[in-house]
Amino acid sequence: MVEAGKQTKEAMRLAEEEKKAVGRAQTSEARATQREGEAKESERQARANEKAAKWNERLAKDTNHALKIGIAMQAAEQSDWARMMQVLDESQVEYEHTFEQQFARNILVRRTLPLRTLVGHRATVSCLAFGPYGGTIVTGSMDKTARVWNANTGVEKHTLRGHLQDVTCVAFSQDGTRIVTGSWDKTARVWDAETGAEKLILKGHTGPVSGVTFAGDNRIVTGSHDNTARVWDAETGAEKLILKGHIDRVTCVACSWDGKRIVTGSWDKTARVWDAETGIEKVALKGHVDIITCMAANPYDDHVVTGSADKSAYVWNAKSGSVKFVLKDHTNAVTSVAFSRDGERLVTATRGTARIWDADKGAEKLTLHGDNGLSVAFGAEGKLIAGCYGNTARMWDTESGAEKLILKGH
Repeated sequence: MVEAGKQTKEAMRLAEEEKKAVGRAQTSEARATQREGEAKESERQARANEKAAKWNERLAKDTNHALKIGIAMQAAEQSDWARMMQVLDESQVEYEHTFEQQFARNILVRRTLPLRTLVGHRATVSCLAFGPYGGTIVTGSMDKTARVWNANTGVEKHTLRGHLQDVTCVAFSQDGTRIVTGSWDKTARVWDAETGAEKLILKGHTGPVSGVTFAGDNRIVTGSHDNTARVWDAETGAEKLILKGHIDRVTCVACSWDGKRIVTGSWDKTARVWDAETGIEKVALKGHVDIITCMAANPYDDHVVTGSADKSAYVWNAKSGSVKFVLKDHTNAVTSVAFSRDGERLVTATRGTARIWDADKGAEKLTLHGDNGLSVAFGAEGKLIAGCYGNTARMWDTESGAEKLILKGH
C-alpha cells in the first residue's frame, strides 16, 4: 500500500510538471505571436506612413500642376497661345504624370484650334500626320512635296521640296522638331519642322520608300519595295541596320511605344517584329491572307494593328505575337489604320469608309462616310483627319461623327 501511494504521488507530480511545461510553452508561444503581431503592425504602419508621404507629395505636385493649368487657361482665354504653350511645356517637364498633363494639354488645344481649310497641294494627298501636340500637320502628296501647316491658323508654314517623285509617307519625331518623308524616288529625307530646312537625305534603298517612322528621337526606320527595312541614325543619317526577312515588298513600318521593337508589314502577307537594337527578328505575325497595306502601334502598350487587302485588320501583341482580336466587317481593302493619342480608340479606313473602334474590346463605335480614303490620323484633340482622293481631306468629330471640315485645294 505504501509503495502504491508513492507511485500515485510521483505520477501526480509528473503530471503537474507536464502541465506547468505546457503552460510555459503556451505562454512562450503567445508572447512570440504577440511579438509577430507587433512587428506586422509596425510594418503596416510604416507602409501607411510611406503611402501618406507619397500621397502628400503627389497632392503638392497636383496642386502646383493645377495652378499652372489655370495660368495656361487664362492665357488661352486671352488668345496668348505662345504663353499657353510655354506654361504647358514647363508643366510637362516638372510634372511626372504625363498622361494627366497631356490630357490637360489636349483640352486646351481642343478649345483653341479653329477648323481651317488647308490649300496648297496640286495633286492627291497620299499621307499625313499630326505633330505630337496637335498644333502642326504635315501632308505628303503626289505633287512630290510635303507641306507643313499651322493647325491653329490653317496657314502653310513650309513647303518641303526635294523629292523627285511622289511623297508616299510622312512622320513626326516624338518631340515634334523633325519630320521624315519617304518617296518613290527611293530616298527618305529629314526636315527641320520649325524652319522647313532639309537636314538629311537617307539613301540606300533600291526601291520606293513606302513607310517611315521615328524609333525614339535618335533613330529612323524606313520600309521599302526592295523587301527590306532599314534603321538610320537620326542625327547623322548613318545606316545602322538592315532588316531582312520579308520575301516581298515592305509596305509599312511602326515602332513600339518604348522604342524596343520595330514592326514591318509586307506584301508577303506577314508582319514581323524585330529587336530595334540588334535587328534580330523576334516574332512573325501570320494571319492575313492577302498583302498587308498599313500598320500602327499603340502609344501606350505593346499592341499593333495591321490592315490588309483581305478586308480585315488584326490587333496583335507585338511582344508575344498573339492575336488580340480581328476586325472583319470591312467591304474593301483596309488602306490605313491609326490609334488615338490616348490609345483607347483605333481607326481603320477603306474605300469610302472610316470606322472607329474600341481599341481594348474591338467594338465598333462609329462609322464615317466620305471619299476614297488613302491615309487617316488622329489629332491630339480627338478629331480625325483623313487624306482622300480628289485632292481633298476631311475632318470629323470622332465622338459625334459630324463632318467638321473639308480641306480643298490639295
